[in-house]
Amino acid sequence: MYLIRRINSIVFCHNVMESTIVKQALLNECYHILKLGGRIFLSHHDFDTAT
Repeated sequence: MYLIRRINSIVFCHNVMESTIVKQALLNECYHILKLGGRIFLSHHDFDTAT
């Protein structure tokens, strides 16, 4: 049961997906807190090639 549901217009995850074991669970949580018509931004910075 989710006590917090659909409260955010934007969900922003930076460098989260690659360190998450169950990626589908992360996306499910984003869905549960995202308002209808909201946006999910997933981003990643490749530190290995950064100069």
